[in-house]
Amino acid sequence: MPAGVILTVVCLAWLLLAEYAESKPLTWICKPLASCGFIVLGLQAPHFDGILFSGLCLAWIGDVLLIPAGEATFQLGLGSFLLGHLFYAISFYQTNFVAFTAIAALLPLAAIFFAVSQALGPHVPNDLQKPVIAYMLAISVMLDLALATHDTTVIIGAALFYLSDFLVARDQFLAPGFSNKLIGLPLYYGGQLVLTRSLY
Repeated sequence: MPAGVILTVVCLAWLLLAEYAESKPLTWICKPLASCGFIVLGLQAPHFDGILFSGLCLAWIGDVLLIPAGEATFQLGLGSFLLGHLFYAISFYQTNFVAFTAIAALLPLAAIFFAVSQALGPHVPNDLQKPVIAYMLAISVMLDLALATHDTTVIIGAALFYLSDFLVARDQFLAPGFSNKLIGLPLYYGGQLVLTRSLY
């Protein structure tokens, strides 16, 4: 098993323990290290993709920015992940792009976007409304272009990342609690590792 995968899996287990115990010091240690795992995996990829790797680095920054509580760092983290999704989308587009699939996927993704925005809307602070909508658009575009690659590994990785964001939104705006992290963090890190493995 690659060293990057081992690092992420081991640190993810400790991160979940830290989140359950509500230990910020342990979270500050485990979360950046868990995210370093997919960075290491990306650096070692035989088919290194600088654009996708830039997205991974932005995700690492976003992970760190989301550790502190507070709206300011949340916005910065959101912005970092938004840019990361755009880098992923560009990578997928350049890797392979089947226009028919991208167009066909727009309707169901738009329906999900509308449903989620309606559910979140009343609970999102006014100054976060536009950033959250922009982020939702970015992850929708990312998943759409992932689907258009017809690459199973890319699609699974992007879908896991996409699903993990629902848990982040639920934890931030609807129903905070450890259960969101218990499901969302493995989805997120699994998605990042799978996306990175698409370069192997």
